[in-house]
Amino acid sequence: MKYHSYYSVEQMLSIRITGNYEKNTEVAYSALFHYMEAANLKQLTPPYHVIERVGNVPYMTIKVGYV
Repeated sequence: MKYHSYYSVEQMLSIRITGNYEKNTEVAYSALFHYMEAANLKQLTPPYHVIERVGNVPYMTIKVGYV
């Protein structure tokens, strides 16, 4: 079963990771939050994790809304 929501946040940063999700999620969060701090952006949403697959390669996209 697949579920899709029509919820939309216009201003979002995202980063995509593969491999060891536990380790790489920490690195991705750090990169996103350092970028937001350097650009004077404020976090608007909690981080969203979207797990997908292209062919046989799984990956996770982490998104966070900002103002």
